[in-house]
Amino acid sequence: MNRVSLKQLAYEKIKNLILENQICHDRQITELELNKTLQVGRAPIREALNLLSKDGLVQLIPNRGAFLRRFSPHDLIQIYQIREVLDPLAARQAIERAD
Repeated sequence: MNRVSLKQLAYEKIKNLILENQICHDRQITELELNKTLQVGRAPIREALNLLSKDGLVQLIPNRGAFLRRFSPHDLIQIYQIREVLDPLAARQAIERAD
């Protein structure tokens, strides 16, 4: 695999761990733990954490490490309000494009 695909693989696996609540909010996300879990090198893991930070799922704190981002009740309300609009739209478009 090339470097880009390893980064993408690490990104997808870490994102799935987050979405499946397999990474705790109160603990630092360490490259070493992810290395053992994912069997991927530290560089792709670091790059994936940077992407997840840009996505807003991970917070990178200088000299402390990576942590899951905590969402406020206000954030969650906004997320679900947006999904109320986007999910039906996506479903309609999928139906229109189905064979």
